Formats: sequence, C-alpha cells, structure tokens
Amino acid sequence: MRAAGLAELVWRRAGGPPGALGVVPLLLGERPAVALPWAQAATARSAARADAVALVLSDPRLTGPGWEPLVLSGRPTLVEDGDGALFTGELLAQELRKHPPSRALADSAMLRREHWWFLPRLVLVLDDVRVTPTRRRDGPADVVLAVDDGGLHV
Repeated sequence: MRAAGLAELVWRRAGGPPGALGVVPLLLGERPAVALPWAQAATARSAARADAVALVLSDPRLTGPGWEPLVLSGRPTLVEDGDGALFTGELLAQELRKHPPSRALADSAMLRREHWWFLPRLVLVLDDVRVTPTRRRDGPADVVLAVDDGGLHV
C-alpha cells in the first residue's frame, strides 16, 4: 500500500453498476484512505453510502520498491475535513510524494496559501479491511473489472 502510486476505488451503487474512480492511495495511520477534493463531493458521498468498497492496487506505474498488486476491501467511513487540517497534517506529504501534479498546488507554504481550496478534503477511510492478491496490469489492454451481483467482486 505504501509503495502504490495509483489505485482504483470501486464501490456498490444501489440500482446501478459499481462506481469507479482513479485515486491516490493513502494511509491514515494504518488505515487505507483516499482524499477527494470537495469538487467530487457527490462521488465521495456515493462511495461512503456503499456497504462495500474496494481499493484496487494493480497499476505498476509510479510504484516503489516492495509494491505488489492487491485488492483492499472494507467498509467506508467519510470524514469531512472542511478546513484541510486532517489532510495537511496527516496525508499531504504522502499525496505530494505519490502524485506529482499535486506538487504544483501544495508543495510549499506559499502554494498552499495561494491554492487554499485544494486542501479541504473528503477523506474516505476503509475499516474492517480484507486484503486479497490480484493480477498486475501490464498494459493498456488490462483493466479492472468490478461486478455487483449482490456483493462487490473485483
């Protein structure tokens, strides 16, 4: 998890196919998390309402040593970080290390002050996490498939 740079967040949606979103996988303490900007509030709330979500770590791009493809499944909890204190204090360093585009907005105190809107986040944390191995994606023809047949299967 610590070595993964990209992931897919997938979740069950009532009456429709599973939702999916590319995210930066983070750790809040030892709990898997993603931090979405408030522009994605509807997506964050949809995922938080799900009884099951999965964080799929199958893309080898931007990975570090020790990376292995995994699926982390669990129950989501949404934390509304309206002032950005949680994100800035606990998650920002990880995001800057893993997601180069974020560096242009928040890599210094001056940038964080100028781009203040980038710091408040909706943090989705996974609890009761189950870890299962998965296959590595090796090219553009490899994809993540999520199916909801009464349970979320990745």
